[in-house]
Amino acid sequence: MIHIRTLGTAEVQDEEGSEIRSVLTGSKRLALFTYLVLARPRGFHRRDKLLGVFWPELDSERGRRALSQAVHLLRRSFGREVIESRGDELGIVAGAVWCDAVAFEAALEAGDPERALALYGGELLPGLFVPEAPDFERWLEAERSRLAGLASGAARDLIERAAAAGDLGAAETWARRALDLSAYDEAALVGLMRTLHRAGDRAAAIRAYEDFARRMREDLGLEPSPETQAVLEEVRSAPPPRPAPVPSRDAALPAGAGAGGGTIAPAPPAGAGPAPAPGSVGPDAAALPGGEGPQAGHRRPRGGRLRARLA
Repeated sequence: MIHIRTLGTAEVQDEEGSEIRSVLTGSKRLALFTYLVLARPRGFHRRDKLLGVFWPELDSERGRRALSQAVHLLRRSFGREVIESRGDELGIVAGAVWCDAVAFEAALEAGDPERALALYGGELLPGLFVPEAPDFERWLEAERSRLAGLASGAARDLIERAAAAGDLGAAETWARRALDLSAYDEAALVGLMRTLHRAGDRAAAIRAYEDFARRMREDLGLEPSPETQAVLEEVRSAPPPRPAPVPSRDAALPAGAGAGGGTIAPAPPAGAGPAPAPGSVGPDAAALPGGEGPQAGHRRPRGGRLRARLA
């Protein structure tokens, strides 16, 4: 099986893990192979469409010759069992290629955003540029944006799950990942600020805003929106949530229980003599049939502790 990594890098390896450099050295060959793997609907693609995407400057005959040469070089690199011809169509043989971008979307469809984000290494095919194929360039930019949006959505999903479970540490981790995925996404910034504030770290929430605002000014010449600035003022003016008080051990014990875990018996009335030992039979026991008193067979319960590359 051929392995191709496209998210944050460009790597093509054979089933033994050896790099197939012949694919990486030609930008159009890499672009064609990636398109066959990722273009939707996935499956087979008509040759005339591929000609329009990759060789728009050529007439039909010369374009078909160029496509045939590119496919021949790919088959020489991978073997003939990877790219299949079906009439006037070309496609990837089912099960012949593993691609991180395909696996990323499959993890999302399976409801596993954490697995999806582990696969998302960054922008689709960073640095790949095929200027003589403008339709491919438009497709690539659209796919980059679409996959990045899916990754940001996965991070937001994980933030919500962690917050609902009361795990503010995990919520902060995913909020920072969401901001890493989209450096100018104000919604991601607000999510991080609110998470830090709920965790009681108002200073970190303010720092997150200041770092974001400085990056926007330096890179884009812009300021955060008035709505995001209002969130900053809200964080600055509102005290951070107070952590729930931790009860002392004695306070958590039931009434009448001592710190050592034993039950404190009430003092006997004056003149009543010593209280019977726990589990003993009182003086009226003999008057009952069988000599059983009201406590026979029962012990006083003990008070316990509360368990409360593109090279």
